[in-house]
Order: sequence, then structure tokens, then C-alpha cells
Amino acid sequence: MEYNTSHPEQYNHEIPADAIETLQSEHSQTGQTDQMGQIIGQTICQGRDQPAQAPIEQALHLTAQSEVYFVAAAADTQPQEDQAHARIPFELFKSNVCHRLKALGDTGFVVDLLAQNTIRRFFEEGSYRESLYLLGMLDYISRLNTIPLCTAYDDLRQYKLPELIYPASILCLCHALQSEEPKVQTLREAIPEFLQFNIVESEVHNVV
Repeated sequence: MEYNTSHPEQYNHEIPADAIETLQSEHSQTGQTDQMGQIIGQTICQGRDQPAQAPIEQALHLTAQSEVYFVAAAADTQPQEDQAHARIPFELFKSNVCHRLKALGDTGFVVDLLAQNTIRRFFEEGSYRESLYLLGMLDYISRLNTIPLCTAYDDLRQYKLPELIYPASILCLCHALQSEEPKVQTLREAIPEFLQFNIVESEVHNVV
């Protein structure tokens, strides 16, 4: 299944407004943040901490060649044959991110992700799906752990992908059942932080 890799659109708060309002409401009701949340939000986000683990792109099996492929795809051009083998399918990318989260734990994942600035680099290189998926993950994990949102990515939060991206398993189920109901159900259960970027994701912790 090939997904649209064109530049994401600006949405100016119209999609999905209910998800954004829910997220903002939940953040406003959290009260005082815990000490670890303050350390991460104020120190790591400003780039003063150093990661204790290997760079996240290494953990996700991303290489310079794979990033070149994503840039080529975003420009509607074809990569060279010797680069094509390095492409990481988006489903595998998501799976690797979730396994990275499981291995590091929530706080360790946030520290590592912010220290590497992978979100910004992916976006600037044209890997929009990957960048926005990581940003959705960052915001979701931050909410779960009462960690203030990293304001360094506020400009990227105004973008979304051109089309909804459903998990491949849901698309296969729809095809097998000849029904759109799996999409509808998954959309109901979607995590707001991902959905605001047009990425349908409902579970990131229970990976095997």
C-alpha cells in the first residue's frame, strides 16, 4: 500500500477540532507537573541534555540512504536503484518506533527523541509521515506522563498529511470484509495527538 508523501497541508485548527480541543482541555486540567516533567520540558527541550542511548535513527534502522529515498518520494521523483532497497515501509517504521518506546520506557523515549531532534530533521528532509508520527508520539507520551509540550515544534503542529493514513491491518480487514466498518471503529478509537496529523493510531504500548 503506497501512501501520499506530498508536503503536508496547513490546517489552521479546523481538522480535527474536537481532538485538538480535547487535548488542550486535558492539558489545562493536569495542574502542576511532576518534577521529572519539569526537567524534561524545560531542560531536554532546550537541547542541553545528552542521550544515554544510541541515536533514535539508528534504533529505527534508518540510514542516510533511506532518508534520501524519502526526499525523492516527496519530490515525486524516483530514487536510484541502489537506494531503493534502503526504503523503510511506514508500517515497519511505526512498529520500530513502538518497540523503541517499549525498550526505553516513556520518559527515556521522550528524552532520547528530544535530544536527537529527529522530528525536525525528518521534516526538513521531506520525511513528513515519519516526522509527524514521531511528533504525535511525543505529544501523546508527554500528555500521559504530565510532561509539558515541547514548544520547539509548535510550528510543525500546524501541519497535517493530505489524507488519512490507516494501519495496513485495518485496510486489509476492510478488504476482506468488504466493509468500511473497521475504518470507522478505528477512527473512533484514534489517539488525538496522531489524528491531528491525519494519522490513525490507536495503540502504541502493546507491541510484541
